[in-house]
Amino acid sequence: MIKIGILTFHYAINYGAVLQAYALREMINTFEGYEAEIINYIPDEYVYYPYEHGEQGRDKFKQKRDKFGRFITTCLKVKENVEHVVDGHGYDYICVGSDQVWNVALRENVDLEYFLPNINDNIKCISYAASIGTNVNEINIDLFRKYLSKFQSISLREDEGYKYIIQSKCLKECQIVLDPTQLLNKEKFETLIPVKERITGKFIFFFWYDNDDNMYKVAEFVNMLSRMYSIPIIHSAINAPQYLFTENSRCMMYEGVEDFLWYLKNAEYVVTNSFHGLALSVLFEKNLYVYIAELRRSRLDNLVKMFGLENRVIDRYISPKEINWDINYDEIRKRLNIEKVNSIDYLRSAINAER
Repeated sequence: MIKIGILTFHYAINYGAVLQAYALREMINTFEGYEAEIINYIPDEYVYYPYEHGEQGRDKFKQKRDKFGRFITTCLKVKENVEHVVDGHGYDYICVGSDQVWNVALRENVDLEYFLPNINDNIKCISYAASIGTNVNEINIDLFRKYLSKFQSISLREDEGYKYIIQSKCLKECQIVLDPTQLLNKEKFETLIPVKERITGKFIFFFWYDNDDNMYKVAEFVNMLSRMYSIPIIHSAINAPQYLFTENSRCMMYEGVEDFLWYLKNAEYVVTNSFHGLALSVLFEKNLYVYIAELRRSRLDNLVKMFGLENRVIDRYISPKEINWDINYDEIRKRLNIEKVNSIDYLRSAINAER
């Protein structure tokens, strides 16, 4: 049995981070003769910050952490012992990614372990859908040259010049592949979704990261939809003032991974600024709109262009008469299947797995 260790942000209290880790492990474990597991590396300096101040906020955040912990243990099957240095002991391959594992501005990357500085030469190093997550002009080329030399196979999640830079400046071949969440069929995720309803009737799922000024602008659009269709909003905007959303709306951000999937699957409409919110909405074939802030442009632009969703982008005021839910999921499904085959072929080739 060939053993593969996956190094990624599996520990983050973030729905997308945990689900992409789950998906990559599940996909590799469908390859005959291969066994993948998540390396339980957590940076020493990593700190979990409650969403709200005060004892009540800390208690609610602890409950959410406990929900994530159960999911990580039961579904990701992560071992309890935490590793502080990744040396690759016991593995034939180390697979770095997906998510923003090569974004050196993140606190997760303070020790640069996601570049595998401590791996022995007899262990093969690859990446799958690694994201650099920053402006092309801000990349530290010397750092990438130094550490990527040991990688036998490299794939990225976004293009935006990253592929060109790695190939031309670091002299490493590189391929663009799908996020792991889009490698699985939606039926696989549906096995995780609880049967019990979280809300009765139709609703809008407003899945938003960062309570920034853009959220207040897009909230007006979401409220317009709520009034048009007379349905409530389920949102992720913790600490948002009560007046921000229409009556009967509520926040779901303290709920678990399985609950997040329930809201996404059962929503009548989805509005998001999240990469994984968009990726999974496409997988579940939802009626959707997406807002792209400059901070997330490279991540979201890639998906929008790949699936021809340019008319789903909120980049100006949209009047009720302009709202159109006509999304050609037949074409998107075809495109997704092509990209899925190419991405799985890359993964098989990187670890020498036969079909």
